[in-house]
Amino acid sequence: MNRSIALIILIVLILASTPIAISQEDELERLYKSWIEGNPLVLVRLDVKIPKVDADECLVVVARFPTPLAPTEYGRLEYLYTGSVSPDSTITVKKYIPAIPVKLKYDEVSRSYTVKYYEPQEFILIVNCVKGKEEVLVFNRGISVYPKSLLNRVEVDMAKLMEASGFNTQERPITYEEVVSKDWSITTSEDANMRDIGEGGGGTGNQICSMTIVEQRPDYKRGECRAWVKGPYLYSLSGLNTSFCFVHYPRPSAMYLTYFAGVSYLGNPPPLNPAGKKITAATFSGCSSQLTGNSRVRVYLYVKFVYEEILMCGNYFCREVGILYPSAIRDVGTWLEPSEVYLPPQTRPHCADGPSVGDRIQPFLEDYEIREGDSPISSISITFSLPGNIVSLNVELYNAGRSDNQYTTPYVNITDVSGKTYGWYYRWFKYCDPMTYELQFGT
Repeated sequence: MNRSIALIILIVLILASTPIAISQEDELERLYKSWIEGNPLVLVRLDVKIPKVDADECLVVVARFPTPLAPTEYGRLEYLYTGSVSPDSTITVKKYIPAIPVKLKYDEVSRSYTVKYYEPQEFILIVNCVKGKEEVLVFNRGISVYPKSLLNRVEVDMAKLMEASGFNTQERPITYEEVVSKDWSITTSEDANMRDIGEGGGGTGNQICSMTIVEQRPDYKRGECRAWVKGPYLYSLSGLNTSFCFVHYPRPSAMYLTYFAGVSYLGNPPPLNPAGKKITAATFSGCSSQLTGNSRVRVYLYVKFVYEEILMCGNYFCREVGILYPSAIRDVGTWLEPSEVYLPPQTRPHCADGPSVGDRIQPFLEDYEIREGDSPISSISITFSLPGNIVSLNVELYNAGRSDNQYTTPYVNITDVSGKTYGWYYRWFKYCDPMTYELQFGT
């Protein structure tokens, strides 16, 4: 039997044996037709439950970040839902994506590979509820979905999310004068903004990332800027030269960084609060300068940030919605801080690999799927000069990554300059956790 026909029959049998609600019939029909026509799709569906609060209305934004298989025009956010709803209501957002597996898993029983997940999707949910002109609820949350089947339904119960982790309350943005009064070491926009790749420089204190508006309409504006973000430590050992490296092709190295969102009344700049972590891929292939001897130095990532602001009106009022997010890692460097002495521990951890001799390339993971408990491993304060607003935000790097057909992690390049011909050095991940992005050494 033709393999395509067999696949279609299997899909029909699966769908026919699955009890469905009438509201799902159109979804399944479209999925079925897409597979019949040779352009198979899977569906990611978000059912967002707005909590029961004492408010006149709630403005809701659901946006999706572009992906390699589901790109958007000019790389903008895709605004899947913008509207006004009543408290204690539910909205449904749907996104069809190509049914192309990006991660497979091996089944020992059938001795074959099955789909672990199709292309993961990143969404941001923004909810702003008001009574009169008083804000009752401000909620920003990133939602990551790893599609594992043809129809992926995710229930987002805001009340449960708020109960588990609390929700963001907007704070007044810090003004430029307040930043200066704190006597931070501020890098001027001429030094830090839109620097050419590989130029280096900067400072270890607070940097300014000054937005350049690249697109503007009455209801939308988009800006870009670049700044150095603090990363992990790079270690070396006497007899070894090391560097921290990224690749762009065939699978870009990627790391997770903080992004932000906020809502304000019309004419006022949206205050920004952390919304979650976003995967950020490298757009270059290259390494930091080599580190030698028993030393360590801080790695910095040169990151492009994008700011999008939209105008959204409800039944009673209009609001400005702002989203600030990292979109690409453009360079890597270690020159922003001096190196420090690294004294290898006298006792090696159980996960140490060795003894080794010669050169090595060490990536940071083999198999990984994002975890809810991922925590920041570094943080830096960056002052963003946004349209009509200057705000100081802490940008964090997370111990999270992806390893599939689309992305990989950075790696440490090890060059053995000792001249030894026998195994003499050991290497291990800090805390025996590859997602610390720190590789340590000993003898």
